[in-house]
Amino acid sequence: SGPASLSVRAIAVDARGALWVGGDHGISVRSNGAWKWYPKESLPLFARVRCIIPGETRLWIGSYGNGCGYVIDDAITALGAQDSLLDERVLSIAEENASTVYFGTASGLICADTLGWKSLRYGSRLPIGAVRDALFDEEGNLFLAIAGQGVAKYSFGRVQSFGAAGGPPGAEVNAFSLD
Repeated sequence: SGPASLSVRAIAVDARGALWVGGDHGISVRSNGAWKWYPKESLPLFARVRCIIPGETRLWIGSYGNGCGYVIDDAITALGAQDSLLDERVLSIAEENASTVYFGTASGLICADTLGWKSLRYGSRLPIGAVRDALFDEEGNLFLAIAGQGVAKYSFGRVQSFGAAGGPPGAEVNAFSLD
């Protein structure tokens, strides 16, 4: 009577009001009072889902080890190393706008825009570590929860880091939310 998997790792509601639930073994979607299940065997993207993020024009899905992808009008597009995704261990996704998307991975931050894909792991002064969550605030600043490093704010190429003394509850921040 509910999601097919007990290992729930991500929950989101799409633009049509459908509830998406992702976990280690697939994705379940509840729409019009009924559940539909997409097992990991149907598409590798559905294995080890770590985030589901509604964007301006698409619903993003991040998978640990199988890249990421998006859904537009029930059509699924998967992206991986062959598409220049530099790390297929996607933990978080933040869409700045319909053409600029940031992917938090197990090895750092990746940006994809109309010019291509680039890693922001080195040379950007971001703390090194897995990007567990990424979120744009109301002013357009990108906040990153970086494993063992606390929080970093990335804005127009500038970086500001916040350790436990700077405001976060500790160096192990896992998630953000805006009210």
